[in-house]
Amino acid sequence: MKRKTISSGVRCLVVFATCCSSAYGWRGFCHYRIAVEVAGVDPDYAMGPDTFLSRTAALNISAEFTWSHAVLTQDLDLLPPEKPWYPYDGRYPGPLMYDLVTNKLSQETLIAMTGPTAYHQDPLETAKGFVVHNASDNIVHFEHFLGGVPPDTCTVPGIDASWYWVANHRDKEAWANYVVLIVLDARQLDGQGMPIPGSNIPFFQGPGIDNVMGTADDTFSELKEFDANLDGIAQPGEDQNGNGVLDDYTDAVFGPPQGVFSIRYLNDYLLYKYTLSFKTNVKLQQLAMKVFRKNRRNTDVIAGVESSEFRVRSLAEIEESFFEEMLNPEFDLTDPFAPSAAMFDLLSMNASGWESLNHVASQVNGDAPQCLTPPWLPSTTIDKFNACVVRAQAWVDGLGN
Repeated sequence: MKRKTISSGVRCLVVFATCCSSAYGWRGFCHYRIAVEVAGVDPDYAMGPDTFLSRTAALNISAEFTWSHAVLTQDLDLLPPEKPWYPYDGRYPGPLMYDLVTNKLSQETLIAMTGPTAYHQDPLETAKGFVVHNASDNIVHFEHFLGGVPPDTCTVPGIDASWYWVANHRDKEAWANYVVLIVLDARQLDGQGMPIPGSNIPFFQGPGIDNVMGTADDTFSELKEFDANLDGIAQPGEDQNGNGVLDDYTDAVFGPPQGVFSIRYLNDYLLYKYTLSFKTNVKLQQLAMKVFRKNRRNTDVIAGVESSEFRVRSLAEIEESFFEEMLNPEFDLTDPFAPSAAMFDLLSMNASGWESLNHVASQVNGDAPQCLTPPWLPSTTIDKFNACVVRAQAWVDGLGN
């Protein structure tokens, strides 16, 4: 019944999106999932820095992104732009917000800043959410989720100058959403289709260079060719139907085909395990913008001076942008690369999207040496996830010191 309710209540709002999606450091679910592991924070506030689009209509890096992520850009006029970099000059907005809430603003003011909507929630949690988010992105920007322009040695047909930003940033973030969910939360199912506690599905490594999982080129893969032990029975960890692709173990992750497009959504035990309900406080965000503008200074960079044009956004603009990036229920479930608001990350994940993203991963892994790209390996992504949790906890614990 829950699935039917979602289908009639939310999935009827599906549209065919044509705009370009933002480039985050992690997507919404992963930021939420990192925050779940950090003590003393509310994961619903984990997406504050991604309130604004990271790219402008011209695909340049936006000034709001440089503010909310504490980075500098050297040349907004290049397409694709050079990757931003961290000056580490004390410009992170999270600690500033924390100081405003704990030392500068009166209780009366803080109460007046709050309200019933998702845009006017707890100022202190908003500040901590910024800290956790920035600590997490700091680990992966822009070496795990890449940026910039591929080297001249990257001459693979079909790969252009945007490959680092599109395949190795946007698409890899979407792929990482699946990896984190599958590795940390997916379980083998019993005879009634219910998850067995503590029975993680076989860990996988890959995909390789041939667009399939479970074949010889998948380094350290635990998936085997069909009937590897020749006992005539398909065992967990073997290729269940002999075709080598991703429909073997994914029955534990995705349910049966649904709707006119026969889309396999997440099984209910995963879809409802976490409720992504992102919140922020737009008044605190605006106040932090004002303080940043007041304290703004030119910062020397290789190209001369800091080039982003920053302005304080109105409360209405911040609300509108937060809605579009976090809460807007319009998305295209038929296109695995279409943008969707962060709150619907789990709802929009499906088996065909997972397989399509693994095909991108296979191309990346095959072309990695000449394009100087790190291979897409689940173990590496999980290592980065764990490092983000450690750094985020340290940053939160250090607030006020």
